Amino acid sequence: MSRRLFSNSTNPNPKGSHKAFLVDTLDLVKSLESQGVAPNKAGAISVAIVEVISKSLETVSDKFVSTAEMDKNVKLQQTYMSAFKCELEASQERHFIKLKDENHNLQTYLEKMHTSLTDKIDHVIRLTM
Repeated sequence: MSRRLFSNSTNPNPKGSHKAFLVDTLDLVKSLESQGVAPNKAGAISVAIVEVISKSLETVSDKFVSTAEMDKNVKLQQTYMSAFKCELEASQERHFIKLKDENHNLQTYLEKMHTSLTDKIDHVIRLTM
């Protein structure tokens, strides 16, 4: 009874998790042997292919981000933006209240100045009459 062997390799990605892949090495070796490759060379080629696939997957995992990781980062950015928006709105509200108070104080000051000038003008007019 022939037994089917699979090469199982794992690639660590930058986050420390591993991605597994399977290669049917027995099928690969049989395929190479059927094309005239010697059994020992077919085995060596099979090992080389597994190593190439492993390195390729490692390179891909280093250069690309998974959908789950991207979704996680998008949600994190949305959270940061929401917090920033709330902080910005609170800051604008405080600034608006400060400007409103300053405007009220200036308006009160102008009214006092107007009253004072009106009183002084009236006083000068009475003195000149």
